[in-house]
Amino acid sequence: MPETPEPTLRDRIAEALNNARHTHPCPVTSSTYWTGCYHPDGTSIACHTSRRTDAVLAVLPAPVDRAAVLREAANALALVGPPTLASGPQAWTEAIETLRRMADEASR
Repeated sequence: MPETPEPTLRDRIAEALNNARHTHPCPVTSSTYWTGCYHPDGTSIACHTSRRTDAVLAVLPAPVDRAAVLREAANALALVGPPTLASGPQAWTEAIETLRRMADEASR
């Protein structure tokens, strides 16, 4: 039996938008239908947009901590040790230091 591919981010966003009226009811009227979301102050359209936005944000992946990724790469290089190439250990140490510097800059 062939493996079912993982849904792409686009697929997850489309599904979230399709289901938003069910998963994100109107905070004013508690209606799960767009037409039942009537705001006397005229903010119904903004409410619809806000509900759809909340549904999309709920399926987005967590942001990546670039600094943590760079530190992890530097630590991995440090554990492996320098290669036995003509560039020698100095180039390896410089690569580790560069990754750590980039991590420090990314965390600012």
